[in-house]
Amino acid sequence: MNDALRSGAHGTGRPAGNGAPMPVLASAVKDAKTSRKLVFALRHFHLGDPSAGGQLEAVGDDLLPALLAPFRDTSRLRYEYPLLLLPADAQGGDQEVSELACPLAEWLQHSVGDALGEPAARTILGDQIPWLDHHLRQSLAATEGPAHAAANLVAAGEALQEHLGLDAASRERLASDLANLIARVPEGASILAYGRYPSLHLLVHAIRSRVIPRRARFRTLIGNCVRGLESLLQVEWTKSDESIEPARARDSVGAGGALFDVAALSEVMDHSRGTHRMPAERRARIQRVLEVLGSWRDDPVLVRFVHDGSLACDWVRDDTALTDLEDPDPCARAKRLFDEQAGRLAELFAAVRIAQLEINGIYDPAIHDPWFANFNWEGFTQGELLLVPTVIAVAGADWMAGAGLRSFSRLLSSGRPVQILIRVQPSNNPGTTPEEDPFHRYRIELGYLAISHRQAFVAQSSPARHRHLLDCFLAALDATRTSLHLISTGLRSPSNLVPLNAWLVAGAALEGRAHPFFRINPEAGDYAAARMSFADNPQPEQDWPLQPFEYVDDNGDRVEHELAFTFADYALLVERLREHYRVIPPGCDSDALVPMQSYLAMKPDDAYQRVPFIWAVDGAARLHRLVVSRQLTLAALDRLNFWHTLQELAGVRNRYVELAIERTRAEERQSAAA
Repeated sequence: MNDALRSGAHGTGRPAGNGAPMPVLASAVKDAKTSRKLVFALRHFHLGDPSAGGQLEAVGDDLLPALLAPFRDTSRLRYEYPLLLLPADAQGGDQEVSELACPLAEWLQHSVGDALGEPAARTILGDQIPWLDHHLRQSLAATEGPAHAAANLVAAGEALQEHLGLDAASRERLASDLANLIARVPEGASILAYGRYPSLHLLVHAIRSRVIPRRARFRTLIGNCVRGLESLLQVEWTKSDESIEPARARDSVGAGGALFDVAALSEVMDHSRGTHRMPAERRARIQRVLEVLGSWRDDPVLVRFVHDGSLACDWVRDDTALTDLEDPDPCARAKRLFDEQAGRLAELFAAVRIAQLEINGIYDPAIHDPWFANFNWEGFTQGELLLVPTVIAVAGADWMAGAGLRSFSRLLSSGRPVQILIRVQPSNNPGTTPEEDPFHRYRIELGYLAISHRQAFVAQSSPARHRHLLDCFLAALDATRTSLHLISTGLRSPSNLVPLNAWLVAGAALEGRAHPFFRINPEAGDYAAARMSFADNPQPEQDWPLQPFEYVDDNGDRVEHELAFTFADYALLVERLREHYRVIPPGCDSDALVPMQSYLAMKPDDAYQRVPFIWAVDGAARLHRLVVSRQLTLAALDRLNFWHTLQELAGVRNRYVELAIERTRAEERQSAAA
């Protein structure tokens, strides 16, 4: 099975139990004349002849790409979700991905052993970790957003007790173990299931992890500034007439000082040789700064969503730290909203800076007054920019590539640290209308378009790989520039096809190069090698991921060979694209029929006489070959072309390096010959 879908170090999915039966290749009577007619029809279907499609069998709803066949029963699929979201550390530094979230099953496995002081496998509770994980996944399936971890674990423990029906002694021991486990749940931790908006929930969680410590540090800074300024005024007061002279006059006459009116006496004293006094202008400036700092209160809202109406916001409105605005142009509105928030904070940040200058005694009105008179977000430090409440523009890929392209581009070029989140369907071409063929033209790669803006942070990821996604979010939140996140969730519209887990479908998009992962961070340097991250792509040096595949042939022999998972395999999961496939009848053999990965690797002159196919398995575990239309084949070639572009940016199979190596070898051969 594919690396991104198999069990591994990252906790990715695998079928539970013994898995599905091994596929069997259907047999048929071979007839040379019939085969030639069938190959003729297959070729014409591939080339787009409408009449050829009617002569061939359409693909059934129960067909799956061969490498996904073991995952047909998604109820038995183990995968990373639900996640345990760990609370932000208000006093600590910036947290890493591993400190923010982990698969619940992984946390349970480690925590059970720690809580009980012995290996989890030796306990009743340890044996039931898969049951707890599955129960929580099912019970939270209809819950949108993070749920209270301890409360849900308590409910799951009660359900486990009822499910097992143990004797009294075992029940008491299990109850004690469950109590010890729940006591280890961090206060404020929550559980996140793979719902409709896992990427948004993870982004909000990442924002909390960054903003809460930053705000705590900023409150400390303001407190220090207030105390420093008040000390300046206190020192100044001690130099004042009302502070010094009356007391000095009283003390000068000894025990009888109480009989004197010291204030009246001070009036007739000579003050001309006193300590240097603070100018009235400076005193007024300090007092204004103290008023600003003293009136400041934390904004209770951490995140402001701006969306085009496509975001179901009940879960947003249930959280006082979140708010949402609906606007037909989310990018333009997000830009204005950031300016409004930054404008309100400019006075506060200016006050903090003035306070620090005054405390250090280096405020120069000639230099600093003009600067602070025109102070705005473009003069903010990185730390100040990171304190502006986060604005997230959420819109669909079609709008961004169509009517919203201009405002999208303007925001990307603005430098404002606004987060743009676009949920994409990897099988679609952004900007294509519903009635248009998605393969009518080359695909618009919004990520590549964003890279052309040079100074924007660009990431393409998926909640199906939460570590990669959180890593992208944290890097974007630490940057002080516009950030674009292109997200594939794997969610499918209801259909008659085999119901697959959204996490699995998103993983298939990654495997089939339909939605490859990458990240461009301009703050990392001026060269692509420094800016580009290509992590978590399966087999990044290959055109397509290759995995061993076994089936039983028509002679009953077990056959094993390597099978690639291509874009054409992924597209079989999309209902409206199934017209691009037809079943190749069993026994139809010809040298013209070649696997898709081989076809895509051929030169155009060689591929012209060939017909590509992919392998698929039906609900009865029968293995089939499916011929693929030329349109879909060219779309796969287009995806491969973009994959090669990303490889080159990442320095994987870089053609310039290959040419340099070839030149060096040629020079060495010439030198040896000489």
